[in-house]
Amino acid sequence: MKQCWLEIKKCRKEECALLRDRKYRLAGFKIRDAVEALYHVVLLAFKGYSYPERDIAFLREKAEEIAPDLKEVWCNSQFSLTNEFSILRHARVGTFKSSEYLISAQQVDILNKCLKSLKEKAQVLCAEVKFK
Repeated sequence: MKQCWLEIKKCRKEECALLRDRKYRLAGFKIRDAVEALYHVVLLAFKGYSYPERDIAFLREKAEEIAPDLKEVWCNSQFSLTNEFSILRHARVGTFKSSEYLISAQQVDILNKCLKSLKEKAQVLCAEVKFK
C-alpha cells in the first residue's frame, strides 16, 4: 500500500509541472493515474487485495460498494461530475492515441479538486481501518 501512496505523490508532482507548461492532456493522464492508485489503496485497506484492473470506473464501483462516502467525490446533492469522470476515464488511451481527446484547463482544475477530495476521503478511510 505504501507503494500506491508514493505513486500518488509522484503523479501529483508531475502533474503540477505539466500544468505550468499547459500540457493539459498529460496532466489529465496523471490525475487519472492518481485516481486509479487511490481506488487501489481503498480496496487494499478494506479487502486486503485489489483487482488487476486499470479501468477506473470498475475500481470506483468496487471501492464505493465498500465505502459509500466516496460517491460524494463525483456526485452529491449540489452537482454531478459525470462528464468530468468520463473525460478522466478516457485519459489513459486518449492522451497518447487519439487526437480527438480534449481536456481544458478548467476541466483539469475540476478534476484536481476531485482528486484532492478523493485523497482526503481515502486517507480518513484507511486510518479508520488501521485502528479497527
